[in-house]
Amino acid sequence: MNSKKISLLLLLAVGSGNVLADTDATNCASHVYIPEGESENLAWINLLTYAERVRNHSDKKYFFSSLTLYKQTRHSDKFASSLLLGDGNNTLSVAQGGGVGVVNSLELGLSTQNSNNPFASTLTIKPQRKQFTYLGNVYVNLSDWWCGLWGDFTWGVTNAHHRLNCCETSTTPSTLCPGITSVVDALSNPLLESSKFYCDNCRDGKRRTGFEDVQLRLGYDYTWCDENHIGIYAIGTIPGGRTPTAEFVFEPLVASRHASIGVGFRGDYSLDWCGCDENTSLLLMTDFNYRYVLKHKECRTFDFLPNGPFSRYILVVDQSTPGLPFPAANITTSKVEISPRSTIQWWLGLNYEYCDWDFEVGYNLFWRQKEQLKQDCIPLPTTVGIYNLNGCGLSPITASNATMTNSGTADAVFVGISSSNINVASGLAGRLLTNKVYGALSWTGCACDCFEWMAGLGGSYEFVVNHDKCNGLNNWAVFAKWAVGF
Repeated sequence: MNSKKISLLLLLAVGSGNVLADTDATNCASHVYIPEGESENLAWINLLTYAERVRNHSDKKYFFSSLTLYKQTRHSDKFASSLLLGDGNNTLSVAQGGGVGVVNSLELGLSTQNSNNPFASTLTIKPQRKQFTYLGNVYVNLSDWWCGLWGDFTWGVTNAHHRLNCCETSTTPSTLCPGITSVVDALSNPLLESSKFYCDNCRDGKRRTGFEDVQLRLGYDYTWCDENHIGIYAIGTIPGGRTPTAEFVFEPLVASRHASIGVGFRGDYSLDWCGCDENTSLLLMTDFNYRYVLKHKECRTFDFLPNGPFSRYILVVDQSTPGLPFPAANITTSKVEISPRSTIQWWLGLNYEYCDWDFEVGYNLFWRQKEQLKQDCIPLPTTVGIYNLNGCGLSPITASNATMTNSGTADAVFVGISSSNINVASGLAGRLLTNKVYGALSWTGCACDCFEWMAGLGGSYEFVVNHDKCNGLNNWAVFAKWAVGF
């Protein structure tokens, strides 16, 4: 294979990314962050060990590999804004009366209509995820049963740490309610049952440790020209995560509650060039798969469609208690059946071997479809409506066109909310397309003429395509990997 063919493959990778990016309109209404599953990541499974299996372990029945990973996200204003007003700004301005791009402090209970000392403050957030992950993979050569047959399974454990990195500048503190004197206090108020912010010294960080989903593959490889391979495989995953609670925004999650099934294709080609000898080789590898992720129930919190972003915090009121408004999130949080639908991955690796040393570079494309659910599955009380701030509990008590930045106008009669008022997109993870590049160096050896081993180190950088930056975060990672064949 010459340099033109290699360039064509790289251009195809970039082109595929552009096609997937343009298949759907950008929707930054989502307040949900769903991390990629590490045990399904083709780069972590294949880097370094794919080449080792192909070159040195065709006669080995078992091949065990282990990867230890540290990954950290980089700040993105566009992603941060998805947790706020969705306007591309990671700063939330709050003042009495609200205004364009300014949240009305009355909606958060931070001032009153007749206050002589009107509230004003700004809150900035910089969401960040750090994680340590251990992954194990066992590859089994099943050629004794059927020539070319193989299987493997991958499992793992992850410790995830989320921080919002809040910073609030208050120009006029509120003294309306004891203990509720800032935007941070209002958004972390215990009376707010869902979508709370964790911003003070006690809450500026949430951790979760859990098992990754278990991935199982069964495949068949065909050998051609003595040393090249092409094959297909079936995939299935067993969920290992806990159900999201929706109690906090940017909740730390590990794995999922969704099983999946799919198919994949992989292949490798040994490249020859002038001057190569038995101690030197160059291998081009690829792996592509499609998975359909099955539906499962999860807790999610939604905004109101006619009332704009962040309206999960807008005040609502029950017709029977007109003087006791409460945050909408308390009733718009529900356990609903989420359908993640399709994911696509494509991995491309180039491995250079010189004696006992290997150097590898690679690329991984990950695409996830936007989640779906049935809108009529979100139950809402019909006796509740958007609170009329200007009425102060007097009739009429609703203002159905109010937003977080504008108190709106009073309704002539009580107007209740229904499932048709729910902004479904605000509680669903949006479409995501990422590109990962990595480099790694490894050393191979042999022990007791029975076990061939490999140990390597590397690093990667993954970036979200511009259209999807509100649904994901860029991240960098360092990793160590070792493997043994026997």
